[in-house]
Amino acid sequence: MKSKFFWGSAILCCVLGLGTVSCSDDDDKEFSIEETYTKDGITTQYDGGIYKIKVKGNSEWVATVPDGNEWINLVVNKGKGNEELVILVEQSYDGSGRNADVTVTSGSDKLVIPVRQVANRDNAMDGFSTITNKGLGYGFDPKNYTRGTYSILNLKAIDAVKATDDIMYGNLISETLLPELKALDANVDSLEDKSDTLNIKLSCDISYGTFKLGISGGLHSHEHRVTKARVINVAAKYPMYEASFDLSAVMDAYKEWVEEGMPKKLADGTPDYRGYMINKSIMSKIETLEKEVTSKKVNNFKDDASIENRCRDLVNQLGPCFMSRATLGGSYDMHFILDSINTNQTFRMDSAKVTAEIKTGLFQLKAGVSAEYKKHMTEILKHGNYDAIIKGGGTNEQEAVYAQFKKEDHDCSEQVRLWVNSLKLEKDPNVSNVTLVSCDLMPIWSLLGENSKKIMVQYIASISEWKNNDIIGLMLRKEGVSFD
Repeated sequence: MKSKFFWGSAILCCVLGLGTVSCSDDDDKEFSIEETYTKDGITTQYDGGIYKIKVKGNSEWVATVPDGNEWINLVVNKGKGNEELVILVEQSYDGSGRNADVTVTSGSDKLVIPVRQVANRDNAMDGFSTITNKGLGYGFDPKNYTRGTYSILNLKAIDAVKATDDIMYGNLISETLLPELKALDANVDSLEDKSDTLNIKLSCDISYGTFKLGISGGLHSHEHRVTKARVINVAAKYPMYEASFDLSAVMDAYKEWVEEGMPKKLADGTPDYRGYMINKSIMSKIETLEKEVTSKKVNNFKDDASIENRCRDLVNQLGPCFMSRATLGGSYDMHFILDSINTNQTFRMDSAKVTAEIKTGLFQLKAGVSAEYKKHMTEILKHGNYDAIIKGGGTNEQEAVYAQFKKEDHDCSEQVRLWVNSLKLEKDPNVSNVTLVSCDLMPIWSLLGENSKKIMVQYIASISEWKNNDIIGLMLRKEGVSFD
């Protein structure tokens, strides 16, 4: 009897002991995220951002996001114990709002971080993108001479890569704030070929497109009798800021990251952002096209409908070319139809001299501009029809210049000076009022490997609206495409 009691007590103690260990394990298990993220989630503006979230635990955890949400990049998505989850939210290029959940799992436990990107409700998308991304990497519409909707670059990731202070990444982006505002000649009649040994580049002043398309929405002068027409386009740009990126350096850094096995962290344990410098949806299209071209060994896009569709998808998203340099500031474009007989009788001037008189008398900001120049400029404007459009700067200051013309008081150099002084380059898009005044353009095939490049050149050349475009046509000719 005594023996039975002893064994029964021993068994009971073991059971109780096991229960205590089990309870102790549950108490020791820790898995949590900063409460502000599980409670309120992430709310980001349409420029996106980088978020580092502390995860506490004593076991492995992994974060996931549902398919179709490429705008949420999980830079560091797994860890063990107390580590950081790093989320990079891409810019909403079209200004639309969007929502998704990031789920963090540890064993059977799950925590959800809601991610909400606020829609652009003030219709400042163009100004916002200009200020936030400086226009860099954006597709360019060569038919309308305007910036496209999407950029190949994620500048927040590039800034994070540059912040590592690794000297090899110092030239990814170059930025220059110009020290003083002054009038520079805008190229109104041609594209500047800036091609080098690595890439094709064309430099384009937006004024060039303005005159190609015809000025609209600006001032239209009163009708005057024109005896013999002389047409002159004259423009000035007032650059404040210039930015450019090195495509080769960005692509090399990305390829280096891929070759290293797509690491989540650098050697020092900090997040590795190299894989996120290029817009994920665009890079996915590039990689898919290159894989298909390589695996199918296709020499002509017409030989494979799938490859043709891949080319079309990439061009539809980005366009046939993109901006590798952007200059921001203000511009003043004028289109004249002058009474050449009257002008010649009065001034004995050719077109070059007329243009010089207008530029010096109207666009120069120096207080010491000769009164004679102003007099000549005023007389010239009185003897013809003209259209003008001012881009950038304060609305009131623009209107003051237009108002002066409408009164047929053509000595408006002071109003032009005040307009130029109203140009603002600020981080806040609601304050900043600069516009794109010039850019360097690169063809979309610059993003591709040699085999895919040939396929894309063929595809672009097969589309008449691009083949016959002055910008894309010149780029195609540089690739040896014949239009006979």
